[in-house]
Amino acid sequence: MRGKFASQDLRTAGVLAAWLVVLVAFAYGVTVLNPAQSTIPVPMYRGAFVRLFFNYDGGWFIDIARHGYTGFSAARGWDNPYISTAFYPLYPAAVRLLSYPLLGHYFAAGLLVSWLSLFFALLYLRRLAALYQGEEAARRTCLCLLLFPTAVFLAAGYSESIFLLCAVAGLYHARRSSWVLAGLWGYLACLARPVGLAVGAAAALEALRQAGWRPRGLKPRMAALLAAPLGLATYMAYLWWRFDDPLVFVKAESAGWGWRRELSFKGLLVTARGLSGAGEKAAVAFLLLALLGGAVLLAAAVLRDYGRRKGSLILALGLGGALLLVGTLPGIIEAARRCLAADSVFSADFAKYSYLLIFTLLFAVLVALAFRRYGYPLGTFALLCLAAPLLTSPPSNPLMSMNRLVVVIFPAFMLLGAWGRSRDFERLYAFAGTMGLALFTTLFFYGMWAG
Repeated sequence: MRGKFASQDLRTAGVLAAWLVVLVAFAYGVTVLNPAQSTIPVPMYRGAFVRLFFNYDGGWFIDIARHGYTGFSAARGWDNPYISTAFYPLYPAAVRLLSYPLLGHYFAAGLLVSWLSLFFALLYLRRLAALYQGEEAARRTCLCLLLFPTAVFLAAGYSESIFLLCAVAGLYHARRSSWVLAGLWGYLACLARPVGLAVGAAAALEALRQAGWRPRGLKPRMAALLAAPLGLATYMAYLWWRFDDPLVFVKAESAGWGWRRELSFKGLLVTARGLSGAGEKAAVAFLLLALLGGAVLLAAAVLRDYGRRKGSLILALGLGGALLLVGTLPGIIEAARRCLAADSVFSADFAKYSYLLIFTLLFAVLVALAFRRYGYPLGTFALLCLAAPLLTSPPSNPLMSMNRLVVVIFPAFMLLGAWGRSRDFERLYAFAGTMGLALFTTLFFYGMWAG
């Protein structure tokens, strides 16, 4: 068995290495052959080509790794001392740690962290997918991830790859009943991204599943999963010590990007009022009916598998899922409105929000199908990863970065890998994914909007 795994790991390493070589060569071509390159300083190509992988958020992570949270604003000459706390600490901490043996080359350390994280994430993803649907589908799952249009962010100086590693590893060890390791990876996930709590929630549901959905069947060693939310608690304790406010990262997200960390019921009422065409009372009634209808539909869909004796659990999850669904409507409707209000189909707004809507709606379907196919643990993780940014995205920029944020929803790629049994689907996905990857990679390396 070890020989089989070693052979598969080498194959995965070879595929990733080839993918990275092509990506770097593509980055070189689209930048050096840029018709506007005369406006770009030549030293960028000779001495700092690697910085092309750190556009937008990547520069924030590198400056946090170099100067820390407290020295970030001073180094940039900004007045807001806490603005950088919106970026969670795991990735910049790993970059700083790796920069020491690399003699202070932070950009090289950032790429190495991302690429190593992606490699080990693929190893875990292949193993986890194989537990659900076999080796061949697991191999296709990894290929579907690498050919996804915004997969460039997994190789860039962003936290996507390290969070993906934590999520997949945590749920793999939970599936294998290695609760201490699952709790540890869940802890790291909460230090990597705001949605890290989804890993702990999914692992807890996996424990409950293995206990036969009976709380009395839970074993003492499963308590190690409680370490997962301690990751967020650790970051909040650090912020309390440094900034006298454990929730200062929420203020930073709101001040810098307009992100919200609460469910906007005002936004829900506005949306419901528009849909119902009536006043506020009718809007509230519309919301309640939507919640009840969503709960009934979800309960009807899963009762066949889990039986009537778990009706209360199903109803609770149904209400929660319906609330999340209704809560995402304002952003989706606003994005659609902006598409329709665009001056032309060739305008930047129309293109941007069309892409965001396509990715969001596509993954809404994939998450629903993955929930049905893979059960509550992976389904809940996928649902939370999709719903969290939808619920908190700024009203001024609906569906913000959704095309990038969905790349960590690995149960959707497991589903695509399973569908790849059809040669026609596999070829179609390979063609469409490669074209999309070329598009968003070009946009990213040109410093334009890509996610």
